[in-house]
Amino acid sequence: MKKTVLIIEDDPDILETIELILSDMNIHVMSTPEALEANEIYALAPDLIILDHWLQKKLGGDLCLALKSDPHTKKIPIIMMSADLNIANVARYSLADAYLAKPFDINELVNLTQKYLGEKVNV
Repeated sequence: MKKTVLIIEDDPDILETIELILSDMNIHVMSTPEALEANEIYALAPDLIILDHWLQKKLGGDLCLALKSDPHTKKIPIIMMSADLNIANVARYSLADAYLAKPFDINELVNLTQKYLGEKVNV
C-alpha cells in the first residue's frame, strides 16, 4: 500500500518539485498552498507532513505545534521547511521531527522521507 505525504507549501515551484520527487518514489502525494486545521489533517490521515514555515496566512511553526499538541495528530511525523535562517530553532520549538533549509538538497529530502515513512524506495 502506498504511503501518503501531505505537502503544505505556498510556493508553486517548490510544491511542484517536491510533488515530482515524491511521485517518482511511488508515494501518494496530497498538497495544499494553505495551512489546514488539525481536524482536516486528521481526516486526510497522511503518513508524513512536509510543512513550509512561511505560509501566506499562518506560520507553519504554529500549525506544527498545534498538530503535535493534538492527540489525534501528534504521531504524524512533520518535516518543517524554510529559507528562514533560524529554521532549526523554529523546528525544535514547534516539535517538528526534522527540518529542511531552503534551498533544500534533493537527497536530504529523499532520505528524510524514507526515514519517516519507514521504507526504502528507488530514486
